[in-house]
Order: sequence, then structure tokens, then C-alpha cells
Amino acid sequence: MSTAWIQSADCSSEDIAECTPEEAVSIFSQHDWQSERRKEEELRKGGQDHCPAGMGFLGGDGSILHVVPRDDETCMVHYHFNIRTKILGLFSVSNQATHTIDFAQTSEVLKLTADHYQFDSDKVIRVLNALPKDGL
Repeated sequence: MSTAWIQSADCSSEDIAECTPEEAVSIFSQHDWQSERRKEEELRKGGQDHCPAGMGFLGGDGSILHVVPRDDETCMVHYHFNIRTKILGLFSVSNQATHTIDFAQTSEVLKLTADHYQFDSDKVIRVLNALPKDGL
């Protein structure tokens, strides 16, 4: 179980209680993303604060899979995760890294939620890099 949220075009967010990967995908699939895109365009034209609407999936290890859907069944994905490195080969340090993919197939990205919730960052990045990209 993990938590998720929906980020609206007006920069507000709605927290979703703990959910399974399947529940999170269902919530994502049922959300009215077209309405969010129209709202973003209206806010942009009105000179108001706005952002691309999307859904974030928070893993228990602090990693975040953030999916921003587009009109054409593709999405932009930001994957934020921790990497452990050693300084001078002795001191273990944790740093945050971000991996972004643009124009990935939304249906394929949503399949990653189970791996993300199991804290398998290496697999998530491997799969993201192998996804077919549209629009490029």
C-alpha cells in the first residue's frame, strides 16, 4: 500500500488515502484529464497560476512516480528516487535523482506502479527507458 495524489491544473492537490497499485491505476483512469487540460488553458489565458495536471504515486521509500497525461494517450513521466553513493569509498550518502521521459505510452507507464510500490527503482528506470516513445 502507498499513497497518491492528483495535482490539478490550478496547482491544488487532492490526497488519496493509502491504495494498492491497482486502486491507484483505477483512480488515474477514471479522472477527467480533458477537463483538467481545459482548466489549465483557461488559467493560462487568464494569466493565472497553473501547472500541468497529473497524478503522483508516493512509494514508501520516498520515491515518486509522477504521470502527466496528454491528449493523445501519451504522458510525461517524472520519476524521483534515491540513490546511494559512497564518498571516498567509506561514507554512504543518499542523493535524490530524477529521471524524465516525455511522450511515453500512458498504458505502459501505469503498469509500472506495482514495481514502483515495491521500491524497485532500477526496474522502473529500465522499463521507462525501453518504452516506445510517440511524438518525437
